[in-house]
Amino acid sequence: MTALELTYEDVRDLLHKATWDFLRAFGGEWEEARSGADMAFMLAYRRHDGDRARFSTHLVRSVWWVLGKERIREGRRRSRLRPLPEGAPARKEFDLTEFLEGLSPDARYLAENALELPLDILLVL
Repeated sequence: MTALELTYEDVRDLLHKATWDFLRAFGGEWEEARSGADMAFMLAYRRHDGDRARFSTHLVRSVWWVLGKERIREGRRRSRLRPLPEGAPARKEFDLTEFLEGLSPDARYLAENALELPLDILLVL
């Protein structure tokens, strides 16, 4: 067996535990997480610096980093805008003037002052 295979055998239980801990915290599919954990093992094996941390610590952090990064990617994919279905009403543009006209005089005064740039900033521009 190679050094890589021996190391994998030594930390297999830790790798599984780190993967399960991540899945308990954030949910997900075991097979996908397991694949990410294997990738994290390879990254940890290549990048480990014995002077900075124990390999086990580095491995667990690598697993959480890889799985967390994949979770962020999944969230971005899901949150992309989808086209509106046919027959959906068109998006109405926001009209600030119309909005301000619908406010009471005190509220309009506050909103206009909040939207105006202070004089010292205008002088700099």
